[in-house]
Amino acid sequence: MLWPPEVASQYASLLYLIKNAAKINEGVLPPEELGARAIDDKTLELTLEYPAPYLPGLLSHYTTYPVPSHAIETYGDAWIQPENIVVNGPYKLVYWRTGDQLVADKNPTGFGADNVCFDRVVYFELEDLTSVENKIQAGEMDVNNAFDGARQAEIEAKLPGWVRTTPALITTYWSFNSQVAPFDDVRVRKALSMALDREFMVKSVLTPGYVPAYSMVPPGIDNYDAPRPHVDWENVPRADRLAEAKRLLEEAGYGPDKPLEFEYIHRSTDDNPKVAPVAQANWAEIAPWVKPTIVKQDTKVLYARLRQSDFQVADAAWVADFDDPINFLYLLKSDTGQQNYGNYSNPEYDALLVRSNSELDLKKRAETFAEAEELMLNDYPITPMWFQVTKNLVDPTLQGFEDNAKDQHRSRFMCRDGMKTAE
Repeated sequence: MLWPPEVASQYASLLYLIKNAAKINEGVLPPEELGARAIDDKTLELTLEYPAPYLPGLLSHYTTYPVPSHAIETYGDAWIQPENIVVNGPYKLVYWRTGDQLVADKNPTGFGADNVCFDRVVYFELEDLTSVENKIQAGEMDVNNAFDGARQAEIEAKLPGWVRTTPALITTYWSFNSQVAPFDDVRVRKALSMALDREFMVKSVLTPGYVPAYSMVPPGIDNYDAPRPHVDWENVPRADRLAEAKRLLEEAGYGPDKPLEFEYIHRSTDDNPKVAPVAQANWAEIAPWVKPTIVKQDTKVLYARLRQSDFQVADAAWVADFDDPINFLYLLKSDTGQQNYGNYSNPEYDALLVRSNSELDLKKRAETFAEAEELMLNDYPITPMWFQVTKNLVDPTLQGFEDNAKDQHRSRFMCRDGMKTAE
């Protein structure tokens, strides 16, 4: 690896990404046409088809970290096995038991290894939050990236100083499969969106600090200095929302002789199972002939179903990969692929996002985003639900854990009181 370690996260496996992005109907572009070349051992030059103002942020994402070509050429897909893996960071994989734990030891040749405090870091795969609390009380865990938000006050009393929250670039939104009946009718999608009582969910069910969402892009994101669009019924009293929802469904042909029956699937993790019965009750309040069924799915299974568009209404969330509105809005672009869960397609929306990629004036670019988001919100391919806060449990004696909206916390910067300070 000849790239300087301090810029590794910006060069990344970019050639690999470009090669995959360059596939066309006739085949794959040859390497010399990819627009990327190494000027020398430490300089990579990219030639873009359009300005792409979001590129610097994109290059900071972990999917653009460098990969060791010599190890890949030697071992193929097996290069990631502990005995073959080559990394340039301060920790190196020792073993990984799926469903159990991943163990990493200090990497003697890695960048920053001389400054880390811990020789070994163990990452547990735990979904049971009660087990997490038990491990903490037994002195077997220092950090966890989730806790039961509805019990925050109880946990703060049980584990003084451990609870850490801050506003996050995370949107929970629910998708409608707009390619299948009855959700191919925008009136149905809008009616179900209007009926959901986000204020009650946030106040009485969810983690303190969550905010009801009436738009897709979370507040606090960079490069969005423009009036933000919201659904036009945001401030309408709930009783009026329900009445309008009923009217829309009746207009769409539903009623006592033709009930609206559908299935809502939700994740098995975090606060999501607690919200599902509230949503079911909200929808049933529209009229007796609205009959939703709620189904809890293992989170991995649910996302697999979403990618296959195997659902009617489904729970999901998006955590910002980089700090720019395009990171949220591209999810609904028609050619995005599997992450456009409900197969939303609107050529005008697509064109606006394409325009944003070529606009270097950030104010004009923000205005283009606002136009696109408003258009999409009025089509109701999704219903935004709430903006989240980070939820971490952190040993108060641990240094180097800094709250941030992306909720990224690198082990290399962690240190214990009384140990040397990581740099």
